[in-house]
Amino acid sequence: MNPLKRSKISEQTANELELPVELIDDVASFYYKYIQKKLTNLDYININVPNLGTFCLKKNSVSRKLTKYELAIEMQYYFHQKKNQFSSYLTHKQLQHS
Repeated sequence: MNPLKRSKISEQTANELELPVELIDDVASFYYKYIQKKLTNLDYININVPNLGTFCLKKNSVSRKLTKYELAIEMQYYFHQKKNQFSSYLTHKQLQHS
């Protein structure tokens, strides 16, 4: 099965419904942005998209990933702070020896 590009699907649908292609494309992009937002905000665990299927999220795996990324952000902040402290210390030492 070869996947069709969105532009071709929009053109075919517009021809069948006798509507402008831009309108069909706008409606489709709005719909999929809406679904994507629901998935990313974790509003629902299961989202059923007609004629496409059901998207299921595993709450535990999402929470583990979220914890992992939050820890990574904290570590970056910590190392950034230490780097700034070390740079200040080196600058201070260089000024003392000058």
